[in-house]
Parts: sequence; C-alpha cells; structure tokens
Amino acid sequence: MCVMALNDAELLNCCLNYHKPYVDDIIVLDGGSRDKTVEVAKRHGARVVQRAFSGSFAKDKNHLMSLAETAWVLFVDCDEIMDWNFLNNMREYIKEESKVRLKGVVAFKFTRLNLDEPGTWPDYQIRLFRKDQCEWMGRVHEVVVDKRSGKPIDSSDLNPVRSQTLDAHPILHLPRPSARTRETQERWKRLLREET
Repeated sequence: MCVMALNDAELLNCCLNYHKPYVDDIIVLDGGSRDKTVEVAKRHGARVVQRAFSGSFAKDKNHLMSLAETAWVLFVDCDEIMDWNFLNNMREYIKEESKVRLKGVVAFKFTRLNLDEPGTWPDYQIRLFRKDQCEWMGRVHEVVVDKRSGKPIDSSDLNPVRSQTLDAHPILHLPRPSARTRETQERWKRLLREET
C-alpha cells in the first residue's frame, strides 16, 4: 500500500491502523511533515521515504510506486478508508485466473463518498492497479494512465477494457480539519496557476 502524507499524523494513524491487516507492505512518502507523521508511520511498520514535494503529484506517486515490491499497488490517501469487504477479498480480484483478470483488467476503480462534500458524489478513483501496466499523469488532479497508450486507464477507447469499476465497494473520504483543507487547497491553486 502506498500513501503520501504531509502533516497528517492523526489521519495517517487511523488509515494505517485500518488498512494494515490487509496489505503486505506499506510505504509512506512524507513531504516534510512538521508533526508526528513520520513517527506514526514507523510505529505501524511502514517504510518511510522523506522527500520534499516535487511540484507534481504524479511524479511523486510514480516515485512511490517504484519503491513497491509487489506487482499490484494499492494507493490510499491518508483521509480515505477502503471498504472492508473489498479488502477481505482483494487477493481474489487480482488473481490471474479471476474472471475480471482473464478479461485483461489491470486496474480497479472505486466510488468515493466525500463525507464533507456529499453533493460531490459519486467521485470515481482508480486505487488498485498493476504497476507494470499503469502510471500516474498530471501535476494536480492526477489520473492513472495506461503506460502503452498514455490514455486514462478507465478510458472506453482502450481495447480490451483495462479497468473494472467496483461500485459495491465504496471508499469513504473522511473530512479533514478545516485548517488542513485550506492549506491543501492553496497548494493546489498555486500549482494550477504555475501550470497555466
């Protein structure tokens, strides 16, 4: 499991405590936290990489993904909780002989329920994929793309279809403290201005 964090000690503790029983490895990329984020990650047995934010979420996530030792990578934000039923059955979905894998699926998309912004449902997110087939693209609001074509992995233009939506297994997107939300939004706005 791969997680990016910056001053997210409280949320990270909840996230890792919940997901740890279901994953083989946890890697946390810390962008220079001033709180106890690194301490929390280490306490949960995560491998911690400390690296200043590059200015591109995709670049940082691709670096984080390169450190994973598994073929399949689960990306979770600090403020997200994956559906427990999915986590209990995750290994069945990614087995080579599973029904969806036999169809060529290399990525799974989930409905994300934004608890602090209920009017924004549904918000679909790719969170589990094969790292040899997919990569992140985009500085802000990054998306998972097919490595060969560069198209979003959930694009209907790909033949065969490369992703499967798992609507029955929503992600809960937890509310962040308002000061942290403002800080994140300001960073996004700055990056978007630099992009134009």
